[in-house]
Amino acid sequence: NSKDNAITYLFEVMRYFKQVFDRRNVNGTTFGSITKDDLLSLKVIKPNKKILKLYQEIIQPTFELQNKLELESQTLAELRDWLLPMLMNGQVKVR
Repeated sequence: NSKDNAITYLFEVMRYFKQVFDRRNVNGTTFGSITKDDLLSLKVIKPNKKILKLYQEIIQPTFELQNKLELESQTLAELRDWLLPMLMNGQVKVR
């Protein structure tokens, strides 16, 4: 679906712009802001459908792996949070 291909591409573009704005707002002690002029100054390339489809085919395995690793990390954190108190109070021992 070409709409899904475009969503994946736009997600990556937005993630890139977030990094750009984060770098701009690194100085100072107040929260940074994004102005209308900041947004209008952004340049986005609109690839044709063929390029978007190819991009999706290349990036999809990476997205799937990233999602799998995030779920695994969340599961491990939950397991740690469950086990650690038992280890600390002696309910569980490690050999």
